[in-house]
Amino acid sequence: MLSQDLLKEMFDYDPDSGVFIAKVTVNQRKKGDVVGSIGNDGYLYTLINNKLYYLHRLAFLYMEGKLPPGQVYHRDKNKINNSWNNLKHSTNQENQRNLSIRADNTSGITGISWHKDVNKWQANIKVNGKLKHLGHFNKLKEARIARRAAEGKYGFTCE
Repeated sequence: MLSQDLLKEMFDYDPDSGVFIAKVTVNQRKKGDVVGSIGNDGYLYTLINNKLYYLHRLAFLYMEGKLPPGQVYHRDKNKINNSWNNLKHSTNQENQRNLSIRADNTSGITGISWHKDVNKWQANIKVNGKLKHLGHFNKLKEARIARRAAEGKYGFTCE
């Protein structure tokens, strides 16, 4: 298992920039190189002893002495910004609550869509895997107010 001591022997981590720099040459990674490759999922990773590690998780090991038990939330939703103030311990539920808006969303607001049958905006929110209907509204602004109120009620923030 990777320890904080071994990690610090191998890399320097700048908490302000979130960048890891190699301290030793290993295979094709040279001393002084910026560490990390972007994976298909958009996160930065590196290999250590033939095991893949995400850099946002290594930041916790470097700073706190242990890998995070759950997930890591990027406050600005930028998967490659591993600056320390951008990272937060998170549960899967917190991460799901803070997903970016879907590409097919027409209202521009998560959880709000146009309901053709009643010609009104419909607001919903998913809590603990269950969809809660918040109502139908004549104006998008009213649906947004209902959605934001529900987000506050159910703790939809990682800040």
